[in-house]
Amino acid sequence: MSSLASLLTNRIEAVAGIDPELRPATRPQFGHYQSNVALRMANSEGKPPREIATRLVAKLEIADLCEPPEIAGPGFLNFRLRTDVLAQAVTDQAAALRDSAARAGKLDVASRTLFQIALQSLLTNAGAAETKVTDALAHPTLGVPPELNTAMAADPTCAAYTG
Repeated sequence: MSSLASLLTNRIEAVAGIDPELRPATRPQFGHYQSNVALRMANSEGKPPREIATRLVAKLEIADLCEPPEIAGPGFLNFRLRTDVLAQAVTDQAAALRDSAARAGKLDVASRTLFQIALQSLLTNAGAAETKVTDALAHPTLGVPPELNTAMAADPTCAAYTG
């Protein structure tokens, strides 16, 4: 399974023709990811970066992953992942962890740590997505094993995201 950042990077690169050098946003108001790809393309195309950014945004097919991208300043692109996409990603990871724990007969430390890292990564700058993610984790049909909730609740870095 590809990460959300990898999926987004691939789609931007398909339109831009170069690596967008997608980075985590520096501030929550800028979304989840940022790219300066239009600024880097401006010299070679001899056009203003905002014009290039506008063209890229019009051609991008990312509605299934992101809210409409924003053009900021001279031509930076800001991307905000859709909350349902974030929630589904956490749901999928929790389900994979549950299945792994079921196969092993217990929740091992490595699986718990991996899930904790994934959860923290997805929630970085998540804003409104945090509610949907926590709802997804608490949803009874998700089947998060009780030992996961107990273990995660005991961990102060994750306690806010577990029931």
